[in-house]
Amino acid sequence: MRLNQRTLFERREFILGKGGIHLRSKDNDGEYENRISYEDITRSQFRYVQRNGRILTTAFAFLSFGIIAYVNNFFATEYIVQYAPVWPLASLVLFLWYFVLKKEYIRIMVEGGSAIYMLKNKPNRLKVEQFINELYKRKKQFLREKYLEINKDGDLLKEKQKFEWLLEEEAIDEDEFKILLSELNSK
Repeated sequence: MRLNQRTLFERREFILGKGGIHLRSKDNDGEYENRISYEDITRSQFRYVQRNGRILTTAFAFLSFGIIAYVNNFFATEYIVQYAPVWPLASLVLFLWYFVLKKEYIRIMVEGGSAIYMLKNKPNRLKVEQFINELYKRKKQFLREKYLEINKDGDLLKEKQKFEWLLEEEAIDEDEFKILLSELNSK
């Protein structure tokens, strides 16, 4: 399964493979490519909004200059009055640019402190949610295929910890966990 995302200055591509997710990102800062195993993807998700505070601050500064210029109009300072309409117009352009550049992400945490950033509404919210659901479905399938078997020769404590981990990762449910523990104890 693949998810492609594009904005004015950014491209993101996510591909779900057999053992993990392959991601590519390209923006003004450069290009990034990585593969992340399903084992390393956590269930923690956060909303993250990226804003450019410098543009917003500059827009407010220009608006303030415009207000000062119009107030100075009452005192007939011709030099400032001459450029008075430019400041609010520039401020309006900067406010619009600020809202165009604002991006909202879903941040999925990865073991080790890194994260996967997906644009929340590109191509649309439903497709992103479907992709994330498929990501967790494949993670669950991967973990079950790799870790669900009971190692009869293995350490009993390590096997129990493995099944507790699978339960925490939601790869198995409570009932499956109880069945696995009873099979493990009968070993």
